[in-house]
Amino acid sequence: MDYTDVIIIKGPVETLSFFSERLAETFYTELNKNIIAWDMKKPLESRHFIENIREKAVLITFNFIGLSGESQFMVEGTDGKETSVWDYYGIKKVCIMVDHPLYYKDQLEMINDCMLYCIDRQHVDFIRRYYPGKKVDFLPLAGTFLGEGGHKRDIDVFFAGNYVNIKPLEDRINMLDKDNREFCYSMIEDLKTNTGKGIDEVIEEHVRADIPDITREDMLMVTNKMMVIDLYIRSYFRRKIVCNLAENGIKVHIIGKDWEKAGCKKPENLVLLGQRDSLECLRYMKRSKVSVNIMPWFKDGVHDRFFNGMAQGSVVVSDSSLYIDEIAKDGVEYLRFSLDNIQEIPDIVNSAVHRDDIAKQGYRLVCSGHLWRHRAVEIDNNLKKSVSYTHLTLPTILRV
Repeated sequence: MDYTDVIIIKGPVETLSFFSERLAETFYTELNKNIIAWDMKKPLESRHFIENIREKAVLITFNFIGLSGESQFMVEGTDGKETSVWDYYGIKKVCIMVDHPLYYKDQLEMINDCMLYCIDRQHVDFIRRYYPGKKVDFLPLAGTFLGEGGHKRDIDVFFAGNYVNIKPLEDRINMLDKDNREFCYSMIEDLKTNTGKGIDEVIEEHVRADIPDITREDMLMVTNKMMVIDLYIRSYFRRKIVCNLAENGIKVHIIGKDWEKAGCKKPENLVLLGQRDSLECLRYMKRSKVSVNIMPWFKDGVHDRFFNGMAQGSVVVSDSSLYIDEIAKDGVEYLRFSLDNIQEIPDIVNSAVHRDDIAKQGYRLVCSGHLWRHRAVEIDNNLKKSVSYTHLTLPTILRV
């Protein structure tokens, strides 16, 4: 389709707003598109911009922000029924899911005319199995090159990411009846033992073992209720790895909340910087010799931390995935650790401090095809192949 305007949303999640702005930079500077930013803190002003669009436009959003029935995006349609401003104006919708589709059951069932992207190929397969007919493709997360002057690397090891306290998650599971409680813990133990399995793979195996002929609708309902399993296993390994580094005498600078609740035996080796924005994370990576990435249970995708560390010239130390194995080599562009051998991670991190050769190769890798500008070009290419929408007339404002 031909389009002139790209709409992004500045919303409640700072990281996703940052991603949107990075995409917008390329759409504006390289692809010659007009950029309109809908600021959710200024809905009336933002709506005014949308109402005055006279050309074809595309909304690019993350995690269905703006597509989940939020009141400020709703208008009265020509038939008197409530509809989204995007549908009323015939604005093409693009949504990138940065979490597993199990989190978005309601949105996936409600929205039919949206170009979907998943950041993990197993997530793509999940949607194709359970939501046949939906347009979905793989779009990995990407890195951002800070572009500021050189910094002294005065930090040895850096990690960016929140700690999710496991105790409240266990409390949620323990509130269930005995059978469901045991069911949840059996899946958690399976994931701890079989770290290469995806979340939906484990859920489906355990559910089908009990209910071989379960329907699609019931499987989706069960999967949606298993978000606690995803949060639990991600937090379990994140805490285990970070605390293992600290307890082996490695000082780790951390941006992220609630690490004081992690119960590390040597908390003096955790330099807690609190919650900062994405730009500040990149600045700390630029000061760091080693940037540790712990994958959030993406078994065939990648996290932006992986590429961000490389883009800032750090040596990235990370667990891997099927996708990472395709694009990067252990010992060349990054150093790999295994979730099955956590005791080896301190030695890997210590060796990484002196591997400038890996930092240089990692930088070359990310700049060759894994910055947000590369993802913007891919989205643009796919949009050019898609069907154009009809542009409609001005709506009546229902509510803001």
